[in-house]
Amino acid sequence: MSGSKRATSAARERGIWAFQERVSSLLFNWNAVNIFVGLISSTRGGFWRGVGSQMVGWGVINWAIAVLGSHFGRKRRESLPDADSLEVFEKERTGLRNVLWVNWALDLLYMWFGWRLLRGAKPKDAQRAGLGVGILLQGLFLFIFDSLMLREVAEVQPPAQRKPRKKAVATAEAEGAEDDGDAAAT
Repeated sequence: MSGSKRATSAARERGIWAFQERVSSLLFNWNAVNIFVGLISSTRGGFWRGVGSQMVGWGVINWAIAVLGSHFGRKRRESLPDADSLEVFEKERTGLRNVLWVNWALDLLYMWFGWRLLRGAKPKDAQRAGLGVGILLQGLFLFIFDSLMLREVAEVQPPAQRKPRKKAVATAEAEGAEDDGDAAAT
C-alpha cells in the first residue's frame, strides 16, 4: 500500500477529527506549491502573469481556510465533553459533508466564470485570458479535491465501528492473560 493510501486509510480509521485535519493539511500543502508556482509564473508578462496572479490569490485564500479550519476544528474538539461520541461524529461528518457539497457547487461556478473570462478576452489581452485560465484551473483543482473528499468522508468510520489497532489488541490480550495468571495464583 502506498504512503498516501495508508494515510487516507489511517485518517478514516482514526475518525472524523483526523479526517478533518487531513483535509486541512492537504489543502495547505497543495496551496504552498500553488503559491510558489504562481509567484514564478507572475514574474512573466501577459498570459502567465494572469495565471500566476490567480494561483497566488487562490493559494493565499486556501491557506487561510486550511489554517482556520484546522485551528477551529481542534478548538471545537477540545471544548466538547465527549468529542468521540457517535452523536458528535455524525454531527461533524454531516457538517463537513455539507461544507464540501457547497464548495463543490461553487467550484462549478468558478470554472464557469473562468471559462467566460477566457472566452471574453480580446486576442491582444493575454493577461485577461490568463486570469480566465487561472480561475478555471483553480476551480478544476478544487472540484477534484472536493469530489475526492466527499467520497472519502462517507467512508470515515464512526467510533464504535473503528477497527482496533493490532498493537492495542495485542496489548489488551497480554494484559488479560496477566490478569488470568494473577487470579489463578491466589
